[in-house]
Amino acid sequence: MIKKLVLALTLLFCSNFYAQIKFEKAYFIDNNNIKIECFIKNFDWKNNPTHFEFKKNETDGEITTKTVKEVKEFSIEEGNRYISQNIAVDTSSVDIRSYSNKVDPEWAQKQLFLKEIIAGDYSLYEYADSNMKLYFFKPKDGNIEQLIYKKYLINYNDVKENNTFRRQLLKAKPESITMERIAKINYNLKSITDYFLEINNIDGKNVVVRNSYTKNLKDKFLFNFKLGTNFSSLSLERNPQSSLNPDVSFENKNTIKVGFEVEYVFPFNKNKWAIYFEPTYQTKYQSETKVTRVTPGGWNYPPETWSASYNALDLNFGLRYYMFVSPKSKLFANLGYVFCPTINKELGNVTENEKYKIVPSSKFIIGLGYNYNKKYSLEARYGSTNILDDYGGTIQSKFKTFSFVFGYTIFETNKK
Repeated sequence: MIKKLVLALTLLFCSNFYAQIKFEKAYFIDNNNIKIECFIKNFDWKNNPTHFEFKKNETDGEITTKTVKEVKEFSIEEGNRYISQNIAVDTSSVDIRSYSNKVDPEWAQKQLFLKEIIAGDYSLYEYADSNMKLYFFKPKDGNIEQLIYKKYLINYNDVKENNTFRRQLLKAKPESITMERIAKINYNLKSITDYFLEINNIDGKNVVVRNSYTKNLKDKFLFNFKLGTNFSSLSLERNPQSSLNPDVSFENKNTIKVGFEVEYVFPFNKNKWAIYFEPTYQTKYQSETKVTRVTPGGWNYPPETWSASYNALDLNFGLRYYMFVSPKSKLFANLGYVFCPTINKELGNVTENEKYKIVPSSKFIIGLGYNYNKKYSLEARYGSTNILDDYGGTIQSKFKTFSFVFGYTIFETNKK
């Protein structure tokens, strides 16, 4: 039954996973300045793309690819706008292990798609690649250029900063902006964007702020209450196994789990990725079973009673992926790592007064679930672990748990 449920949920996850990235209404302008209305596959890119895929209309089966060298710009309706630029880019390493000892940028000419953040008299663009983020600006009647910020080394271990970008921003300094204001600008999206919004709004002129920018500035934390029921089973496997040394299987038991979850939703790929931490308390798993040993000659020993009593805290750290079904409904999949410090623990052969040591354990879990209205969730979850101490491989345990977990979002925070 459990295997069938896991298989069904996995198939549901896979089918929805491939349906998430859609072709959306868009346009691009080719190198001949011809504007093409189309539908572009919207990956809501975390890193700037080097190409995009499009269809002429929603029902068109033919998919075409355009690269950064083939177009001047492309834009997705209610989404990002990218412009193609052949531009000088600082290629200095941002990895502290590979910092340069040169104070000046290490320029290279590259053809890039730059993401438009703000369009106005003073425009702002972003380029992201792996863990590197660069910002570019275009002053009134000027050309696009990179805002220079670089960390470098002196004497091999002394890290210094090249903050030339502040001097560059003097080109975009209206008279009402003070030098003290310029000095407070940091090289990050929020700080630079706040400044560009400020200087563009001074004259009351129109300024375009991309929706994706507003979304990207949000750090989203969710605080969720969790209540669930576990269907747990415990088995002991002998090595070598024989009629005189049989495996031991305890009954499936139902237990309760209760706790809370802190979830952080990443501000890219349409808020589909999240990480979470979920500590929960598990009520006691308690079971007895009878085991009969049989001699090679077929003679049965009297049945022996085995007893197990176990409960623990589950400290669950994991990764979550959301799949949107409708504005109010979404599916999600979890992959978690759980550390299980024990609270009560007894295991052994009561008849023979044989006791086995239960130790703190860990396990991987998978979960698939449904969230409604960003408030309520229901998840099916499965995991298995060995809770016994090391007995040289002569005996091992399998503590398997299939859970249904209800979640309720108490509150969420969005920080700009």
